[in-house]
Amino acid sequence: MTDTLLLNAGMDLLIKNLGLAQAERFVFLVNQEQFDYTSWQQNLYPGMSAQEVSRMASQRQHAKRIAADGEARP
Repeated sequence: MTDTLLLNAGMDLLIKNLGLAQAERFVFLVNQEQFDYTSWQQNLYPGMSAQEVSRMASQRQHAKRIAADGEARP
């Protein structure tokens, strides 16, 4: 995947999940001076292992699929 395609896919996801205004706000906040993404990301889910965060993300995705089409998919 090229950088351009990755950026476009990321923005599409942000807009889909946050709406246009909040997606733009998110990008603005990330681009602010002194923003340390690594530090922010490490403190996003304090006390949770990477495995726990991954499990939580999978559960949320599964719940979204169920809500979208009314039935569970593996």
